[in-house]
Amino acid sequence: MRMEPLFLPVLAILVVASSMLSYADGYGSVLLNASRPAVFYGTIEFKSLTSGTISLQDGSIRVPAGTTIRIVVNDVDGYFKLWIGSDGWVDASDIYVTGLYLNGTLTAQNTVIKVKNIQADLATLYSTLAVEVSPQTSGWTQLIYNGQTIIPGVESSDHIVVKGLAADTSKALNIDGSGSRIYVEGLCQAVYVNGSEVPKVGSVFIATPIILLALAYPVYRLFKSRKNF
Repeated sequence: MRMEPLFLPVLAILVVASSMLSYADGYGSVLLNASRPAVFYGTIEFKSLTSGTISLQDGSIRVPAGTTIRIVVNDVDGYFKLWIGSDGWVDASDIYVTGLYLNGTLTAQNTVIKVKNIQADLATLYSTLAVEVSPQTSGWTQLIYNGQTIIPGVESSDHIVVKGLAADTSKALNIDGSGSRIYVEGLCQAVYVNGSEVPKVGSVFIATPIILLALAYPVYRLFKSRKNF
């Protein structure tokens, strides 16, 4: 098949469009920035690529490389920090957990943890982590989901829940609760405002070159037929 001049710009347009699609199946990008307290809960599990340390209130645990780490979070005081880079490095502090499991064994519970020098294998990452902002609080609020502005930086008392927070190799996860403020940026599986799920506008799939060619060629033929008409 000979690619004529008109085919190339059509293909280029589709390549650009594909870059605007979702990061991964079921996930969309999210930004939540609010002058309001929040709670943080759910479970995260991953395999560690490196050895590192998880500090507790009464000591610390050395975690060997290859360990499957499962953390059950239930932090309601508004103070917590979690960073998972697009390279998998984890930095966490001030997170209250009801359970810490290493290779399936309950190792600690009902304590505050700090995670250092642990790199997660993002291919094994499983998360039900959620951040929730109560409707009983009011303050400046900004919420952007998959590029769509849901709350445009205004005074708001909307009930907001962001579920399934995660990171992948294209986007880091940053969760920062500082008592009277919450900042979340990363990937998530769903966003709810006042009990209703926000549509995941623009998230379809990550196009592959084969799919792009399959889409582009019929468009090219259509343009060519009109040109020759």
